[in-house]
Amino acid sequence: MKSKPYKFVIKWQGKFYDCEWFEKYNFEDYSQIKNVHGFVFDDKGRVCIVRVVKKDHWSDLGGGVEKEDKTFEDTFIREVNEEADLDLKDLKRLALIKVTPRHDKKNIFYALRFVARVKKIKPQTIDPAEGTINERKFINPKEFNKYCNWGENGDYQIKRALVKLREKK
Repeated sequence: MKSKPYKFVIKWQGKFYDCEWFEKYNFEDYSQIKNVHGFVFDDKGRVCIVRVVKKDHWSDLGGGVEKEDKTFEDTFIREVNEEADLDLKDLKRLALIKVTPRHDKKNIFYALRFVARVKKIKPQTIDPAEGTINERKFINPKEFNKYCNWGENGDYQIKRALVKLREKK
């Protein structure tokens, strides 16, 4: 039996987007993948978030797909290294999110989610996308919305990440 996608709405830069979360792992079947984000947990079960200094808000880790990225895993690994200076292990595909902009319903795109564990915490360096050193913080997953303010959607994504993280390969 096919399960229904989890649906949610986000507001980004004053615009609304209708989103559908699918636990599909063959990301290569989709075009228009614009960004790759995810949740990285340390050995104490805390999730890493970063505060982008210029934007002054907390966020999960990730960003846009670059031409030099051979795989979506490469994108996530690169973004985590740039933003939080972490090496990863146990990297797993978590979900594909279909994003429909309400202001331009024909311009559908996709976002990907990953989950991983920290292999090594390195000294922080300048994030090339921002030109500053982001503030890196490991928090209890239950505190995710206190920092990132994603509401029910944030709770859902963290819970799914924890389930996936605990799965055997």
